[in-house]
Amino acid sequence: MIGSERVSLDCSSYLQWKQQSKGHLCLVLQEWNTFKPKYELRCWIFKKRVCAINPVNYPNYYPVFEKQQMRKSITDSVVRLYNVVADYLPWTCCVMDVIFDENSNSSEVCEFNPFGGYSSTGSQLYS
Repeated sequence: MIGSERVSLDCSSYLQWKQQSKGHLCLVLQEWNTFKPKYELRCWIFKKRVCAINPVNYPNYYPVFEKQQMRKSITDSVVRLYNVVADYLPWTCCVMDVIFDENSNSSEVCEFNPFGGYSSTGSQLYS
């Protein structure tokens, strides 16, 4: 992990902005799950409302996302998931990365991150 640019950036951001943080820096390890990269999605939460969803691997084109029914299934699953966890989160605005399961039309949390200049979470397709 010491060679991980992401870990280094997260730790540096925490040390730089910790006076704004209400919590402690934590390292969470979980079992790795294999998934299709196109279904790793970044969800933008603003004032406790899901306002945007895009593939984390956004430079690639995925024809499946052209289908209205697929976009609806993804949106519905993300909103359902967020509604379950929203009251447990310390932020009203954040980024929620999820993995969408096309077989069960459900999403599972990959990670949460605060969003802003103090965060290493990039804006991807949004400015």
